[in-house]
Amino acid sequence: MRLPQKMFRIDTYLGPDEAFSFVRKDLPETPPVFEHSHDYFELLLVQTGLVHHWIHGLEEVLETGHLVFLRPADRHALQAAAGHGARILNVMFRTDTAQHMIDRYRDTFGGRFFWQSGPLPMTLRLHG
Repeated sequence: MRLPQKMFRIDTYLGPDEAFSFVRKDLPETPPVFEHSHDYFELLLVQTGLVHHWIHGLEEVLETGHLVFLRPADRHALQAAAGHGARILNVMFRTDTAQHMIDRYRDTFGGRFFWQSGPLPMTLRLHG
């Protein structure tokens, strides 16, 4: 899927003294009209339903419990699967917060989570 692109900026969601934004969102079943990247890090959790996730031109289906560690340059779009609906939880935070985490926890986080190398972000499946 090739869609027009937008850039989302952290200052749209956070005030100068805020470090994180937590947002729950019900995704529409209509196809996305653009894909986006960010100037921030985003943790995306599928709380309920099925999600069509287009990431760097590839499509994947995310189910309840999937957790995606999106990096600023990751280009993606989301849509709830028809007849299933979907709710996601996003946690967004600034790049300097991410830098602090990797500086402090490099031995644990290095090459994993937001710092995974390669074209696709790390995706995990949480089991309840």
